[in-house]
Amino acid sequence: MPGLEVITVEVTPEDDFTLPDGWRLVEEESVKESEGLVTLEFPRLLVRGENLVRGEEMLERARRLGQRAGLRCLKASLRLQGQLPDYQRGGEVPIFAGTVALNDQDQRVVPYAKASGGERYLGWILLTGGHGPASRLVRCSPAKL
Repeated sequence: MPGLEVITVEVTPEDDFTLPDGWRLVEEESVKESEGLVTLEFPRLLVRGENLVRGEEMLERARRLGQRAGLRCLKASLRLQGQLPDYQRGGEVPIFAGTVALNDQDQRVVPYAKASGGERYLGWILLTGGHGPASRLVRCSPAKL
């Protein structure tokens, strides 16, 4: 995709994760990610003419795009706070739809890079909500050196 910003991150054993107590893993794409360097791409979620997409449609779109980045890639990207593309530190919302969990209230959620105080942190988005123009689906692939 022309003009699409990408970053390269290193996925390490410290990026393995444990869900909060009472949560269950429903779907995990990032187990396919080998440890090492991966390239993250941040395509827009919405297509021309759309203002909003519901969570389940967002997840289906992510599946169709392929190479969904999951929680391991999100954790790796958080180590690069100062090197993230500008839109990641601004108002846009990178969604890592490769990991789907069921929280302790039986709600399906996916991780995202939550912005607070100029930094990014791990957050969880309910799939029952809507996603607007600021949403980006994150894709990952092995880095080409």
